[in-house]
Amino acid sequence: MLSSQGQVRSLCGNELASFWEIQIRRYGKGVTIDRVILDRFEGELAVLELEAGLTIELPHAWLPRDAKEGDVLQVKTRRSSQVGAVSVRFSLDLEATAKRHEEALRLREAIMKGPKGDLDL
Repeated sequence: MLSSQGQVRSLCGNELASFWEIQIRRYGKGVTIDRVILDRFEGELAVLELEAGLTIELPHAWLPRDAKEGDVLQVKTRRSSQVGAVSVRFSLDLEATAKRHEEALRLREAIMKGPKGDLDL
């Protein structure tokens, strides 16, 4: 089941439970999947960046409709009382996204100014 509420997408069902459990096992117990960055779209897939540069791919339709490349998404998972059932909720984190964009602009400006003085190569 897929439900949409503007900037939030919630998913549940066996297919999702299987997918999400595989991702968690794949990256180990030390990696939390509570916040991801939408890196890019590849056709119908969205590539999400996790901690330490790890990436996962999932259908673009699973994300909020207005999600775009570079956005930070909060991920909330919840197990239901049904065996193997899990629900995953993606929502835009507008504050974290704004901070990422500000930091990128700051770094870009620093690069454009370049170092002062002579460079030894």
